[in-house]
Amino acid sequence: MKKLATALVSAAAIMTMSTTAFAAENPAEVFDRVMEKNNTIQSAEIQSGVHSVILAKDVIPDGQMKVDMAMHAEMDMQDTTDLKYLAQVASSILGQDSYSQVFYTDGYYYVDANGVKLKYPMPLEQIISSVQTGVNTSNMESSYMKGISLNEVNGKRVLAYEANPKKLNKNVKEALGTVMNTLCTDINLDMNIQEMKGAYVLDDNDYIIYMTNYIVYNMEVLDQPMTCITLMETEVQNPGEPVVVTLPSTDGYEDLIGLYDGVIESEVE
Repeated sequence: MKKLATALVSAAAIMTMSTTAFAAENPAEVFDRVMEKNNTIQSAEIQSGVHSVILAKDVIPDGQMKVDMAMHAEMDMQDTTDLKYLAQVASSILGQDSYSQVFYTDGYYYVDANGVKLKYPMPLEQIISSVQTGVNTSNMESSYMKGISLNEVNGKRVLAYEANPKKLNKNVKEALGTVMNTLCTDINLDMNIQEMKGAYVLDDNDYIIYMTNYIVYNMEVLDQPMTCITLMETEVQNPGEPVVVTLPSTDGYEDLIGLYDGVIESEVE
């Protein structure tokens, strides 16, 4: 996989609308076909790694901060009235390591962050939208790209692309709004992509089995400007196959609604 990842980085730098190894296929047409097919996936198991450097001289000590995250996620949306979603996340920020587990069931979103267990109600439609935004390839199509290439790397087809930031930013803002709604926050967060490129490794059935994305974007959080440079790598296990998601116990989670009510009542008293 390391050799393949190295090859992907090289492939992502070659952004043309032509192809060499697959001259009979139009890269843009293949790109749209692959995006459409992978957006229909109802079950998925993925392993992801995210490596970021955040530059913000007026906010962060020394002007920059490194963030590393590893995630294993499973979802089963074959029955959209009974969504099952489970993710384990390990992260390192400013040298501080943390672990969290999140899952969704029976109208509640559960979070266990370093042993602190909280839950809050979330409409089914909202969590489905959030999961699809994170797992699927929605809002990606060839018309948003500056260039696409289709090549063979180690016997696998590889779609490499470079996005047109101006065309992509509108959809990014919509997706960001979905994430903010999922987090139940009204924090002012603005984001503009400056550069985005990457590659998708495909199996024989047009399913994505591995992807890498390099993104540079500017954002404002609470009116503070920042620049983020991010490399994301994701491996998809057995795409197109059903995934059995075993959820943990819901015991011991404190309802945020009750917690907020208690705080409000104590302040009133």
